[in-house]
Amino acid sequence: TISTMSDVVYAELISPKGNSVKLLRLALNQGYAYGNFTIEDDWVGGIYTLKMFTNWMRNFGEESYFSKEITVLCLK
Repeated sequence: TISTMSDVVYAELISPKGNSVKLLRLALNQGYAYGNFTIEDDWVGGIYTLKMFTNWMRNFGEESYFSKEITVLCLK
């Protein structure tokens, strides 16, 4: 079953240096959220970390967040 604990999910993109470069607030609809990040011209390529969480998940610390490393290539 789909959880109805939260109707908003946050998607945060962390740079290779560990800085948060974008934070999106996405509406959840029947367990799904849609969104995208726009890569800025001044970003560097490398391994970024995508973290996704709800306000409810914050009660349990970052170990409860979804986290995935992604590679960003910046071609100039």
